[in-house]
This record gives sequence, C-alpha cells and structure tokens, in this order.
Amino acid sequence: MVKTVIFARVSTSLQEYDRQVSELTTLSTSNGWSIEAVFAEKISGAKSNKERTELLNMISYVERNHIDKVLVTELSRLGRDTLQVLEVTIVR
Repeated sequence: MVKTVIFARVSTSLQEYDRQVSELTTLSTSNGWSIEAVFAEKISGAKSNKERTELLNMISYVERNHIDKVLVTELSRLGRDTLQVLEVTIVR
C-alpha cells in the first residue's frame, strides 16, 4: 500500500484548510492509499521554510517513516516560490 501524508496550508488565521484536507482524503481513498498523518498550518507563504513548524514536522515525519507521497492541493501550499518548493522536495 502507498503511504501518504496530507499537507495543507492557508495564509491567514481567518481561513480554513478543511477543504484541502477533505479533497486530499478523497483522492487518497479513491486510489487505495493509506493516510499516515495530516499536517496543516495557518501561516503566510511569505515566511521562510525555517519558520514553518508544521512544514518542518512533515519533512521530518516523511523521512523517518518512509512515506511514498506527500499530497497537497497545489504546489503553492509547500512554498511561495520555486526555491521554497525545491527546498522541500530535496531528499536529505
């Protein structure tokens, strides 16, 4: 079975990430993938990756638990620009 984690992010405390989690849960279920963990944060994408606690927790979890896929609704949830996204996707 494919092991996945869900990562959701919204930019302000007034926004909710429930829709992202719901859509990604549906995707995982329809493909027969297991959801090992859900990581979600309310933080501006303008913050550096080092300031994003849940992102760092997710990266650590993925590495420790040999996760196959990280599910996001769009790449901008991982980072505001290409460099931020690439920093997340580099295997350590």
